[in-house]
Amino acid sequence: MIKKDISLLLKKLSINFSEIDKLFIAGGTGNSLNIDNAIEIGLFPSLNKEKISLVGNSSLSGAIKYSYILDKN
Repeated sequence: MIKKDISLLLKKLSINFSEIDKLFIAGGTGNSLNIDNAIEIGLFPSLNKEKISLVGNSSLSGAIKYSYILDKN
């Protein structure tokens, strides 16, 4: 589960869930996920849903931004 993966990362960094300012969910999961349902079933930690952003295919948008930067140089 995603929640368990986040828990392991936070433990490694000695950070609590309450210290998370923003959680970005990318990829196919980040395209159409219902945040309320994901929190309810335990997929995500119980965060304020305003802290969770679904960003879709972020690798594609990152590649486009990076290619734009390269073109400018």
